[in-house]
Amino acid sequence: MAEFTARPRRMLITTGATAPFRELCQAALDVKFLAHLHKHTFTHLTLQMGDTLSEFQKLVPEDTKGVKINAFGFKSRGLHKDMMYVQARDEEDYDIGVVITHCGSGTILDIMRLGLPMIVVPNPNLLHNHQQELADELDRLGYCTQSTVGELAQALDNCLALKKPRDDRDEKRTQEARSKLNRLVDDQVRYEEDVTLMEG
Repeated sequence: MAEFTARPRRMLITTGATAPFRELCQAALDVKFLAHLHKHTFTHLTLQMGDTLSEFQKLVPEDTKGVKINAFGFKSRGLHKDMMYVQARDEEDYDIGVVITHCGSGTILDIMRLGLPMIVVPNPNLLHNHQQELADELDRLGYCTQSTVGELAQALDNCLALKKPRDDRDEKRTQEARSKLNRLVDDQVRYEEDVTLMEG
């Protein structure tokens, strides 16, 4: 993971496909948070809003503090291209950005593969709040910064302040802990597949 500089960067926010997460969309589009993005040299904000896309025009403020905002509902081919856009690996003019995610397992795995800085915001509206345990373990192992919808600005500060990425070579990170993380991801994948089948 690259250290942050004063170069411009981009942010992606995901809310998932199985349940609306209006609160996260609303918090991300709040003018105070947009001003905070501008302060940290973010120039672009992309939101995957799911069913909340119908409320985008109502939620987005007139003054976006210079941040260019793009929103969509779902993409059948996934979010890999959007994450690559945030990664900005081959762009000299842009620094690596940040992904804020609802803590869906598939999204988490994609973010980790690309080595992107990650803020996780579990959706408390989900039955059994199954994302929270995964978020807690990701945070404990140093894969992410955990937040709530009301703490996005502070979470972004904390995320950007990290100078050293999580190091898989750290002997203190035991195989048992990594195995637990894998089990949590597998459990959530099965949960999301079950929800998709029920909704289908």
